[in-house]
Amino acid sequence: MKDDGRDSSVDPHKVRVGMHTRSIPHPDGPSNDLNVDDIWTTLVRETRQISRESTNSTSDSEALSLYHGSAGFAVLARAVSSFSELGPPMDRVGRANLAENLNQISQNTLPNTVKILQSARWRPKSSSKTSYLETPVGIATEVLIDILEHPETSSSLYTEEDVSTCTDVLRRALDIQAQAQTHDEDEDDSCEVLYGQAGLLYAICRLRSCFYRAEPAAAARLASFVADTTIANIVHSIITRGRFGASLYASNVSSRSKVPSLIWSWHHKRYLGAAHGVAGILHVILLCPLNIIESYVPDILQTIEWLTHVSDDDGNWPSSMKQGYPRSNNLVQWCHGAPGILLLLATLVRRSNSHPNIFRLSEPFSIMLAAAIQKSAAVVYERGLLRKGVGLCHGVAGSVYALLAACDAMGLWKRHEHSKVYFLSGIHLAHLATTYGQLTSSGEMTTPDKPWSLYGGTAGMCAAWAEVYDRLGTAGRNLDRLEYSWSQANIRGIEDYNNEVPFHNTPGSLPRESVVALKDVTLSLPAGSRTLLIGGNGAGKSTLLYILAGKRLIQHGQVSVFGKDVFKDFPDNLTYLGTEWAMNAGVKRDIVVSDFLNSVGGYRHKDRRDRLLDILDIDLDWHMHAISDGERRRVQLCMGLMREWDLLLLDEVTVDLDVLVRDSLLKFLKEETITRNATIVYATHIFDGLNDFPTHVAHMNDGQFVLNPTPWPFDPTTYPALDAGLIKAGSSLHSIALYWLAADRELRIREEREGKRVKTRGPRVLATLSDIDREKFYRNYDYSH
Repeated sequence: MKDDGRDSSVDPHKVRVGMHTRSIPHPDGPSNDLNVDDIWTTLVRETRQISRESTNSTSDSEALSLYHGSAGFAVLARAVSSFSELGPPMDRVGRANLAENLNQISQNTLPNTVKILQSARWRPKSSSKTSYLETPVGIATEVLIDILEHPETSSSLYTEEDVSTCTDVLRRALDIQAQAQTHDEDEDDSCEVLYGQAGLLYAICRLRSCFYRAEPAAAARLASFVADTTIANIVHSIITRGRFGASLYASNVSSRSKVPSLIWSWHHKRYLGAAHGVAGILHVILLCPLNIIESYVPDILQTIEWLTHVSDDDGNWPSSMKQGYPRSNNLVQWCHGAPGILLLLATLVRRSNSHPNIFRLSEPFSIMLAAAIQKSAAVVYERGLLRKGVGLCHGVAGSVYALLAACDAMGLWKRHEHSKVYFLSGIHLAHLATTYGQLTSSGEMTTPDKPWSLYGGTAGMCAAWAEVYDRLGTAGRNLDRLEYSWSQANIRGIEDYNNEVPFHNTPGSLPRESVVALKDVTLSLPAGSRTLLIGGNGAGKSTLLYILAGKRLIQHGQVSVFGKDVFKDFPDNLTYLGTEWAMNAGVKRDIVVSDFLNSVGGYRHKDRRDRLLDILDIDLDWHMHAISDGERRRVQLCMGLMREWDLLLLDEVTVDLDVLVRDSLLKFLKEETITRNATIVYATHIFDGLNDFPTHVAHMNDGQFVLNPTPWPFDPTTYPALDAGLIKAGSSLHSIALYWLAADRELRIREEREGKRVKTRGPRVLATLSDIDREKFYRNYDYSH
């Protein structure tokens, strides 16, 4: 949390080198194979570990800090629980596990921490130690929120003595703050977020926000703590000290220098960031009721305008100012640098959008504000994969929240392309953070002092993962342009613009080379059909199914099935089954199959479940960790098929089955389409025994349909455009697949020879010095013989 930067007189090139040592380089944009469900599975796994950590005892000093202590886990649990229906609809096991994890965290933390608080008999000595994050004020606030929001359960968790302890903590904090007001006219400290009055103000505002859903009796008991007069007193004190600080600052700089209306100090430094400085203090003030802060708005706007002036060309800010000049700016994290300031700028956009008559932004200021948001979002994305871990304060979670805030701000300004870029950037960093274990093991990322804490460790990242995944469900996972409606066909204009959007909106930035995943796809299928997708590896079959199942992000357009957007309102009658299920560590645990199936609702579909148990030849007493991959695949199919579906997407799920079970399954699926008019799209590379299965066959290559779904078996009189050689190839799907894939390879080789595409497959000529150097290295250090 300390400013360890150097003065701006240092060679800027050397400073830039220092900057990059604090972050891990990453690709400029998410890859085409990014699986957003990695975020979900990581969230479930890590909250489970946090629930275990919540049972561990900590020192009393740590216990009374939401920043470091286990009580911060309760803030995480509250945040994640606020998202209704979080998680993939079909992952009932994962959703149940997450709910259980959050419940355990809630029960293990605050009720135990409040007992420590009782024995501590906390009495603040200064208003500089009254904050939400680092003092017992935060613990008291969260306990009282529990009581307001959950009166039916809190009565069994908290005693009357617990409630009195918490109200006493708030009263003492407010009393010491009131006493400190006698020095407002000649002091400019004690106001920052992490320890001081802005942190206390945040606690009061957070408590007040729960009153609208509280029971009248509980609300009446706490009303004085959140009254307008209480908030107004704290705001007035902070503003008064900020004006005094600005006068001191102006006296120490050149008369030609632009100075702010408000600035504060902490430990004799004038910090700018969220933890100790201007950005964090103003951010909290902007959260207050308008009737309280309206008279201060001109000073707030002028200070934010000044703040945009002191950013550097890259879009970052120094941690503090020294005699009118910025210190070094090598920190890009919530506490110091662009992420925390970006949150302030986005909050101003939100408030000005809701109340334009109060927050009057001039046209020049609006232009400057937009430019500051864009440049700072770019630097947060570029340098947001921080080496200090994944926490909120100086880790990846703070970067993710900043990018989501930039997304929201641009959305309110109807700059939707920018908004999408920042949303995708936040998703990308959140996804990269799922590999933090490997990054830590490899030494690229360090282990924080409190690796599971809210602001220092994984708990903060879990909150960010939940926020990202919830937005993916409610705002749409748009990485490709795709529109899909199952009745009479309509997948039109699928193009993956994933790599065509520049992720840095700065002068001179260029988009990366485009790699198309799907393009020019139009699909029309009747209900009750069974469509077989044929194509080589990488042809786009799995990508198409992933998109239809809502598992692959698209940048433009919509994906709707049965009239429902698969990213916002996943249709209950769609089922997707793919190969990645077997790689999930959770399905290889010691779980009895009968319990596993019942945990996902097997008891509600007993007739279909029992029929599938016979068809797939499953033993209910199997233990998932002790059976073969093929037997595990049978359990997956039973789990996915036992509930009735109208659209089934299958991606290579029969690959592990023996021929007898596979034949029985195909007969069952064929019967489902005939008797229930259900529809199947099936991608596979195994064609034995499939000749009588499909009603339609499609050929995909290079992300597009070479042959749109066509009734099978082929009739050359009905479809004269079909290649005569294809018809002569034979009547079996296997021979036709061989013919198609050979033609695809010949086309690629011909285009490479003619210079229409770059040759990337097969052996290479050593063309560059780096190629030659690599071969020399392996010749010298090859120990394989």
